[in-house]
Amino acid sequence: VAVEASGIQAQFEPCRVVLPEDMEKGNVVCFVVKPSRSPVAVVTPGHVKVPVAVLARALSVGKNRITMASVSECVQLFGFAPGSVPPIGLRAGVDVRLSSRLFRTTGSLSFAGGDVNTQLVLTADELVAHYGSATVLSEEEKVLPPVSTMVRVISSGKCPPLFACDSMLGRLAQKLRSLDLDVTLVGEAWPTGSRRKEEEEQLRSLVLEGNRAVL
Repeated sequence: VAVEASGIQAQFEPCRVVLPEDMEKGNVVCFVVKPSRSPVAVVTPGHVKVPVAVLARALSVGKNRITMASVSECVQLFGFAPGSVPPIGLRAGVDVRLSSRLFRTTGSLSFAGGDVNTQLVLTADELVAHYGSATVLSEEEKVLPPVSTMVRVISSGKCPPLFACDSMLGRLAQKLRSLDLDVTLVGEAWPTGSRRKEEEEQLRSLVLEGNRAVL
């Protein structure tokens, strides 16, 4: 059987095998990003729920823009009916992401192979070799530091006072800047027209990556 994925042909030898009953199942969860209807597939162990917030951060969109693909969208955008979507061989344009939970499994996983009579047996390493390590989702939740910790660090002089303001605090940002403080206003650092949830994700990024205290 030849499966063509984005111009790359992967050859498989057709054979009848009996899969071990204890072999872990794999799953491919299909999402659509609004309003462009961009298809995103997340390959994950069968028992693992895909955290939409983590996927939204990886795609740099608000999680309210990500929805589960409908039956018709699965067929039109991904090329397969729900329940038979394989981890490879999807239609061109599908953004495939790999759950980091795949690497907590031992051995191979059994995935749907495009129809009810076909199973694909693959390991996490084989999926990474096919899609690349950049597609792996980091699902470890980063904890935001308490405000008291940020104030204590700034007061001690260990880092300069850096602030990030919500878009509704434009006047406060101007006053802090008049005091010669380093202040980032979300509406200036990011594209305008962002929705509330997207702003919250952007503020979160400024805390975790920019070491800023958020107001």
